[in-house]
Amino acid sequence: MLNAIYAITKNKGKLILSDFHPFRKINHFNQTLAVVSQTEGDYFDTKLHSGNVAYQSSFDESEQEKFPKCQLRFYNLSEIINAVIKSDFIIKEFNEHPNWDDNKLPGEFTVIAEKN
Repeated sequence: MLNAIYAITKNKGKLILSDFHPFRKINHFNQTLAVVSQTEGDYFDTKLHSGNVAYQSSFDESEQEKFPKCQLRFYNLSEIINAVIKSDFIIKEFNEHPNWDDNKLPGEFTVIAEKN
């Protein structure tokens, strides 16, 4: 996936990747994803899990019934960082951000990388 993004990025263009921190899959604080309980305690789990489409819960219940299930794979932080590196982006900055409910735990992260 990042190889495709690299291919369409202009020279000196930037990748800004911001997402939920993978730590959430081993901690109780994020209950919005039902699949978290399937991976809980195993940060290195590589299995595919069936789950809801992102933001499905924002729709009316009658609409939610029409959503298909999707396959989810929870990557760990080193897999994400290494994917950026292997796609030939050059990482310029990496930041971890606190969880909204408990600022002592990681909640999100941001990678800023550049194409040479």
